[in-house]
Amino acid sequence: LVTSAIGTAGIIDAVGNQMALQRSATQLSADIHTEGGFADPQEMITKAQKVAKATGIASTSVMEALSLASAHGGGEKGLKAFVGSLDKIGSLSLATGTKIEDLAEISATMTNNNVTSSEEQFDVMRSINAAAKDGNVNFKEMASYMTEVASMHGASAFKATAVQRQLESSGMIQIAKMGSGSAAEAATSASSFMADLTGATAQKFASAKGFSLYEKNAKGERTGMRAMPELIADIYKNANGDPEVLNKLFDVKSKATAAQFTAAYKGENANLKDAQGNRLSGVEAVKALLAN
Repeated sequence: LVTSAIGTAGIIDAVGNQMALQRSATQLSADIHTEGGFADPQEMITKAQKVAKATGIASTSVMEALSLASAHGGGEKGLKAFVGSLDKIGSLSLATGTKIEDLAEISATMTNNNVTSSEEQFDVMRSINAAAKDGNVNFKEMASYMTEVASMHGASAFKATAVQRQLESSGMIQIAKMGSGSAAEAATSASSFMADLTGATAQKFASAKGFSLYEKNAKGERTGMRAMPELIADIYKNANGDPEVLNKLFDVKSKATAAQFTAAYKGENANLKDAQGNRLSGVEAVKALLAN
């Protein structure tokens, strides 16, 4: 009787789970249809169950991740980008202990920042995860704050591919966290720092020192903002890493980030070394900090 009861309970749970999947998939399909797109509910259920079987992640969690990728990533476009690497994302979730729903949020952020290739999205996720292992901001926190920082990177119009924008933004959050109390403060500092890089004070400083924040064509006409790593390196080089000079360039909210680049420039970051194991300083250290 006990075995029979357990068996019955298992059947009830399985039926309840299937019904929950069906409801979620139907709602997801309806939402996308409303926006003029298409998603086959049964196909979404099949994909969710396949990942669940391979990883042990609850199929309802996978379905919730699909819904988040769509809802926060622009509908059908966001869903397609996430689904394209769903099997690998499920494995990454299992390996890192990161909720698949959080990975969906990162996917949506990238979709909104014009990284819509499933392969490119997964490569960025792997890079962010590698940095998170050695950094101060974990994968879940990165999912929460990538949108804010990547949006500022885009608004600042630094020269970068869509993929570079994501990697540089996640790198800036890690750098800012070295001098911040929380991931939220780090994201605010990183965003403020990027805004200051292209602000009026920075432009005046660049003009006075004889360099430009902008790329120019053969006629000397501005063609767009320079790449962020180059710009940071030039600013610190021309300020000679002097905190007094840099404090005038960066807002108080930017200080946590600015201080890490100052320490790198002065050779105070023991983790930045060349191929021979010598500690880096100056411009090379500034570039290496962001590259790490």
